[in-house]
Amino acid sequence: MSQQLQALGVTTEHFTIWLDSKQHVRKVVTSAQGSKVQETSTIQVTSINGPVSAAIPPASQTATVPASELGGSGANGSPAAS
Repeated sequence: MSQQLQALGVTTEHFTIWLDSKQHVRKVVTSAQGSKVQETSTIQVTSINGPVSAAIPPASQTATVPASELGGSGANGSPAAS
């Protein structure tokens, strides 16, 4: 991951995490700044250990991302499968 951050010129990354009274993560805000990117993302947890439902979207609503665009590696450090 550090190679991807270097390629984007990331010089600063900041995390802010909110915990509730039971020490559960309730919100995370991350921001990255560099010469080629400025990004902020927020994750808010509204329920813990509740039921979840998910549906597979129709093929018309999906896209395949080429492995070369992912820049990651597999669990053992080998290139990710495509």
